Amino acid sequence: MRGFLIVVIAVACWQAMLASSLSEQYRKVLEETVATAAVEKEASFQSLRLRADSLMTLPASEHNVISTVRVVLDLCSLFYDETSYHKVINYVSYCRPLLEGILPDTGQAQSVYVDILNHYGMAYGSLQLGDLSVSAFEKALRVADKFGLEDKQAVLYNNIGNIYLRKAQYEEADSLFLKAVRINESGKNKKRLYINYNNLSVSAAERHNYNKALEYAFLAMHQLDAETDRSKRMLLQRNIAEIYMKNGEPSLALRNMREVIAYQEEHKELRHLADSYQTMAHIFDNSADSFAVYLHRAENAAKMSSSLMEIPSILLELGEYYSGRRDFVNSSRYFEEYASVKDSILSMEMKMHMQGLSNVYTKEAMQADRIEGLEEDVLKAGRRVKWVSVVSVCALIVAMVVSLRLLAVRRRKYFIKARSKLKEKLLHIQGMEAEKMRCAEALRAKDEAFAQNEKKRTVMALQALRVHEFTDSLSAGIKQLLLKLNVRDTETRKALRDVLYDISRMDNDSALKEFVSSFENINSRFYDSLSVVYPNLTARELRMCALLRLGLSSKEIAGITFREVRSVEAVRNRLRKKFGLEQSENLVDFLKRF
Repeated sequence: MRGFLIVVIAVACWQAMLASSLSEQYRKVLEETVATAAVEKEASFQSLRLRADSLMTLPASEHNVISTVRVVLDLCSLFYDETSYHKVINYVSYCRPLLEGILPDTGQAQSVYVDILNHYGMAYGSLQLGDLSVSAFEKALRVADKFGLEDKQAVLYNNIGNIYLRKAQYEEADSLFLKAVRINESGKNKKRLYINYNNLSVSAAERHNYNKALEYAFLAMHQLDAETDRSKRMLLQRNIAEIYMKNGEPSLALRNMREVIAYQEEHKELRHLADSYQTMAHIFDNSADSFAVYLHRAENAAKMSSSLMEIPSILLELGEYYSGRRDFVNSSRYFEEYASVKDSILSMEMKMHMQGLSNVYTKEAMQADRIEGLEEDVLKAGRRVKWVSVVSVCALIVAMVVSLRLLAVRRRKYFIKARSKLKEKLLHIQGMEAEKMRCAEALRAKDEAFAQNEKKRTVMALQALRVHEFTDSLSAGIKQLLLKLNVRDTETRKALRDVLYDISRMDNDSALKEFVSSFENINSRFYDSLSVVYPNLTARELRMCALLRLGLSSKEIAGITFREVRSVEAVRNRLRKKFGLEQSENLVDFLKRF
């Protein structure tokens, strides 16, 4: 008992140390989440801060850890949607080592962690840091592979493929896109298949393989719903028109673009209209009036949608168009406007990019110090756990030795008691076996007596049947004799009729009923079963079937029924025809089935 108590105390201490380390990391993740969300003013961030606050008051159970990881993912998603990519990177950089220490080893928890790493990689990719992006995606892919998260694998393959596509590493990109296609096809995920096929189309078009690009584009179109995804279908149709134009098929491109522009004008999709007008302009020769008309429409749509990114290329093309028309006033105006907008965009992009990189590297330097401190805390906790483990193991060994000694004593006492009980049970079993043998002998004697009685009854029934058949035969002979006698010999005829009357009084079918009863006792419900399947059998044929069922030969049956053997054989052949038996089938074996 003492040894058991020591073991319980040692295990409890070890679990307490582990729980302490887990709780510390759990608390640090929530503190960082609260501090990060508190800086933001939007209601969505404040809602996440409150969720993190409420979790800090709860223990670090598996359910609460998973809830914490979901809060981390939601905060990453909010930052990413607001294009605050450096905030995503800084936040995940700090939380990642902590999460890996507390995450349960389950598919549900690891699936959320993969989504966090995916946002981490996308944030690096948005800042044009491709190598760091791929590193984050590959880390997420290893986790997804380990836990068999195929839907997550497909997303990661697609994202890594996009990085390779930007680097013009087309074969690597296509290989990853096709892996994603295989997973999404097995899962019938049309939304993701649309993205995969569209990426494959872009990859093929950039390598001037326009037929393959069209094939993938139409596969992507097939994944979209005609009603709910109409806007996406129009954007994809514009891409198809651009491929037709590059492939030297302007008529097909023009037909597609007219439908696209009509839809986007109707639904006032100004941002997409700017690109569509520009694509429409490219279908015409750059010296044609239609070229300028659509470029001006593209310029107006881009300015109305406040989309600066599309304006420079439109202004540049307008400047070149007017330069070709020798309209240097308009040409100069558009070139100047192009230079101004381009400088503004470049300045803004550089400022944002540098600011983002600066924030990332500055914050990462701060995070490195914090992570070092965190790792030091983890090491200290590890050392404490190690010492507790050593003490626990020593206590466990002592407890096991004591427990084994006590167990040996108890086992000895138990075996002595068990041996005596076993002897008693063996004696009881032997008595039961002897009683069982006596009962079996008595039952066997009863069965033999019953069989003898049944055999006697059957023999007696056969004898009675023979007498019945004899009287039938005798009656038939007297009837034949009556037919042959002279009509005037009345005395002889009267005497023979009296004999027939006496025979009929003596034979009242009791012998036949006795035979049927005896036979049914041995062969239960033979007559009924046979009559149900073959209702056209006569009483004599049924009786013949019963005699055959008893295993009597034709000669034996002829002796009982006072018939010739040939007559019995004729009846047997008639029965075979009624039963529809083949020549190779045995009549007796057939009757034994009933």
